[in-house]
Amino acid sequence: MQKVDIIIPVFQKVELLQKCVGKLESSTMVDYRLTLIDDGSPNKAVQEYIKQLPVSVNKLRNFQNLGFPETVNKAVKNTYNDRIVVLNQDTEAMPGWLDVMMEVMDQESKIGIVGPLLLFHPQTKNGIGSHVQHAGLVFNYRKMPWHRFLNWPADHPRVQKYTDELQAVTGAC
Repeated sequence: MQKVDIIIPVFQKVELLQKCVGKLESSTMVDYRLTLIDDGSPNKAVQEYIKQLPVSVNKLRNFQNLGFPETVNKAVKNTYNDRIVVLNQDTEAMPGWLDVMMEVMDQESKIGIVGPLLLFHPQTKNGIGSHVQHAGLVFNYRKMPWHRFLNWPADHPRVQKYTDELQAVTGAC
């Protein structure tokens, strides 16, 4: 039985989706159930790609674009597990990415949400690559949010060992 449902809302850009699904297959060792939900993409290549995927992939489709939140909520209603991961279709999973989050969840039953370590893509306009984009949110004395370890090297020991209760988490947009 799969331990987690992974949901990927899809709109256009089949090449990003193909890369995302390929990276998931090669980088995810935890048993998972994949749900792809097409948010009314007019691009036939998206529909054709999703259609040819194995029957084990849960395939949903909105016949009109409902937007990200409504699309995710629709997909969540079709999950089997208590643990759900929502990924953008441009996500490039790295080896062990889900194992780490599942280990944290397994440590304490009171944990309700786990945020991932997100890295800048090496080819982004800022050229940072292998540096932290997101590792949780904290709020300063003015109650303004900021990303913990923003632009720190991803392999920095404090980044790698940091597991703590945070005030908020986000995903990439």
